[in-house]
Amino acid sequence: MKFSAPSNIKAPELLLHIWKIIDIPTISETDLIFKISFEFFFLPPEKAKIFVKKAIQSKFLIIDDNGLVQISEKIKNQLENWQKDRKKKILSNIKKKKK
Repeated sequence: MKFSAPSNIKAPELLLHIWKIIDIPTISETDLIFKISFEFFFLPPEKAKIFVKKAIQSKFLIIDDNGLVQISEKIKNQLENWQKDRKKKILSNIKKKKK
């Protein structure tokens, strides 16, 4: 399946976009690179590796005690706010449909 990320997107925004799709708290670095390259087709593998390494260096991604990658607290908060807003919109649409 090909997803499209907005063009000229910055690293934190792209990570938020990716986490909206994968919707898991942690992932291995290798699996994240695979998803970015071969499932979502956002970046070629070499660029995906560089992107992930830079995101870790910039602390947009954090490596936990188990060696898994997770998003930073700031991005996690943005994701949670987006999920709450999305849930409200969906529930509102369901109510409208029932009426």
